[in-house]
This record gives sequence, structure tokens and C-alpha cells, in this order.
Amino acid sequence: MEEERKAREERIRSELDAANSEAEADSGYRTRIAGSFRIAKKTQGRQFDPSANMLRLIIITIIVVWLIAYLQYGKDALYLLLLIVPVYVWVRFVRR
Repeated sequence: MEEERKAREERIRSELDAANSEAEADSGYRTRIAGSFRIAKKTQGRQFDPSANMLRLIIITIIVVWLIAYLQYGKDALYLLLLIVPVYVWVRFVRR
């Protein structure tokens, strides 16, 4: 009985030591990942562009209005969108 208990304790200790060594190896990865997130958060704060939020708001508004028009008028709204997109691309990229 005593020998079985000691053998079991030794086995548990060896398993815990193995788990601790794996955790120590993983902790290096974890600190690098956490550090990467911190660095990315700092850079994001510096690269913040308010005009990007305005553009995002405009795009979402256009999509919502188009969806409402599609539900109201059907395929006519789709054809209108197919007319507007090329005009937008021409104004945005070709006219420069």
C-alpha cells in the first residue's frame, strides 16, 4: 500500500513537472502575443483617421437606403444601383 502511494505521488509529480515545463514554454508565446496586441493597439491609436469613420457611415447609409429601395421597388432598385456604381467609379478614379 505504501509503495503504491509513493509510486502514485512520483507519477503525479512527474506529470506536474512536465505540465509546468510546457506551461513555461507556452508563457514565452503568450507574452509575445500579448505584447503584439499592445503594440498594435498603440499603433492603431496613432493611425486613427476620422474621415474613415465618415466614409464607413456613408457606405452603410447607402446600403441601408438601397436595401429599403429594393424591398419597396424590387429589381428597379438593382438596376439603379448598376447605374450608380460605374458613375461612382468613374468620378472617384478616372476623373483624377
